[in-house]
Amino acid sequence: LLQAEQREVFSQAGASHILAISGLHIGIIYLVLNGLLSILHAIPWGKQLKYLIILLALQVYMFVTGASPAVVRAVIMFSAILVFRLSAQRYHILNVIALSALIQILVKPDIIHEVGFQLSYLAVIGIVWLYPRFEEIFEEESWLVRNVMAALGVSLFATLFTAPIIGSVFGKFPTYFLITNLFITFVSFITVLSGFLTLCFCWFSPLAYCFGWICQKSIVLMNWICTSVSSLPSPLIEVQKVDLQALWILGI
Repeated sequence: LLQAEQREVFSQAGASHILAISGLHIGIIYLVLNGLLSILHAIPWGKQLKYLIILLALQVYMFVTGASPAVVRAVIMFSAILVFRLSAQRYHILNVIALSALIQILVKPDIIHEVGFQLSYLAVIGIVWLYPRFEEIFEEESWLVRNVMAALGVSLFATLFTAPIIGSVFGKFPTYFLITNLFITFVSFITVLSGFLTLCFCWFSPLAYCFGWICQKSIVLMNWICTSVSSLPSPLIEVQKVDLQALWILGI
């Protein structure tokens, strides 16, 4: 478990979301399973079998990790997409987000008042709504430019949509969140990917050791990035707390 001081370092650097199992981690696991199971395409109905295995694996992962609002939201979204693909139906990502929120609210109506639920959906709506327009600007740029701008864009739009809640609830806002997320997004991807592959290849010690070493070094690098950013001048901006009811009225 992380010490309180270490959690504070991540908070000051604007990387607290990395410590919580969220849609980012679910997305990485989905991509890894989708790649590993692509070998099933060689058999009849292999693609449908792949989607079914991923669907079941995500449900298991959700319950094993405690089924937090962010994880449930991500798993329901990916599950809905997989069901649509299994049935060869068209879908719109905003409808998938709405379906995920509706299911969570039906199961637990008071969840709508939880900060984790609000932040989770505001972040993903910001990314889905604004990022595609931002991405079009850099379509013809190099691979490096596209990926750097992707990391900045995702972080920026998620933060813009969650900023009112963060400011009103916590009363502070990370100053250097863009700098942190530019680097830590790639490092966290490597961490989750290598950690997952370590488990997948636990039966083969050389590979498991290799992926485990990569995972451990990426965690060290992640800590170093957050420590370096949090040591910069004025890492947090104090925000005047706003009445949440006023925010809801403004949003409506």
